[in-house]
This record gives sequence, structure tokens and C-alpha cells, in this order.
Amino acid sequence: MIVVLAYLALLIAIAVWVARTLHQNSCPFHLDASADQADLADSINPLVVVGFDLIDLGWTPPPISPAHLVGAR
Repeated sequence: MIVVLAYLALLIAIAVWVARTLHQNSCPFHLDASADQADLADSINPLVVVGFDLIDLGWTPPPISPAHLVGAR
């Protein structure tokens, strides 16, 4: 159980770090891709970060199932 909690803590920490890095570094890309429309680029950037978080945190934890926890005892 401790290993599972450590795995989840590490997963969340890495996901938050990557999301912050994505947020900081993707703004110039979005500004270039949206033909220098700053409002559009600023509104797309948080959506990309939320999408990344939902996919990352939704995709990675499923390998931890109750069957794994029962077998760990």
C-alpha cells in the first residue's frame, strides 16, 4: 500500500511539473500558431494544460487495481 501511495504521489508531482512547463513554454507557440492573436493564444494555453492533466492523470493510474492491492497483503 505504501508503494502505491508513493507511486501516486510521484505521478502527481511529475504531472504538475510537466503541466507548468507546458504552460510556460507553449504560449509563444500558440501565439505564433494563432496569427499573433494574443487573446486567442492566452485562452488556448490553459485548455491545453487541463487536457494534458486529464489525460495524464486518467491514463496512468489504471494499472493500480484493487486486485493488485489484495495481492500485496
